[in-house]
Amino acid sequence: MKAIELIFIAVSAVFKFIVFIALIASFVLIALKVDFGSKTRFDRASWQSTDIYMRYIYVDDLIKRKILIGKTSSEAELLLGPPSSRSTSYLTYVTAKGSGFNVIDFIGISLTNEIVTKVTTGSD
Repeated sequence: MKAIELIFIAVSAVFKFIVFIALIASFVLIALKVDFGSKTRFDRASWQSTDIYMRYIYVDDLIKRKILIGKTSSEAELLLGPPSSRSTSYLTYVTAKGSGFNVIDFIGISLTNEIVTKVTTGSD
């Protein structure tokens, strides 16, 4: 009977240790704001069907692949839909509610002569 009790105690201790490590890792990832969902490949249909506050998942790919660079503002709007705000030299698209009070994340699209020259991210 003693051997079975020792095995049970050992298995229980290992299980508790694994749960403890998993909890610590979860807290670290949350503290570092690791976002595993931001690597989603951009495509027009998915972007336009996604809630504006969830579009952040496409931003990395949109910028990395330079999808908008060299396009006209009309072509950019065809891909992304109507902007959240627009001026003659800038389009803004809300992509997420930020983690702070009333913080909004967005992408800013710089235009020169109606051509996209730069795409950046920001918070307001």
